[in-house]
Amino acid sequence: MKNISSFKTILFLLLFAIPVSCKKDANLLTANATIIDTGSVAVDGCGWLIKLNDSTTYEATNLSADYQKNNLQVNISYYLLTTKFQCGDSPPGGGITQIELKSIKSM
Repeated sequence: MKNISSFKTILFLLLFAIPVSCKKDANLLTANATIIDTGSVAVDGCGWLIKLNDSTTYEATNLSADYQKNNLQVNISYYLLTTKFQCGDSPPGGGITQIELKSIKSM
């Protein structure tokens, strides 16, 4: 009886957990980018941002201090989030689109 319960649990995880993780990777984007320091949020800056080569700018929710170097060229893999980072003189309801980094490496 206990083995059947364990089998059902494993089957459930295989059927539902794996497709969810694969779906997230389908939304994974990659780009070359530049880390830019826009100044402290406390004095109307926006902190550390990531500017893609197409000039789109994002705020990374998980940018490591190791990569917080102005004008650092990087290659990133990331997920585009629906949240906005309110900073500087962003109008209400505006702000900078946020991303979650999956990987980052210096170029």
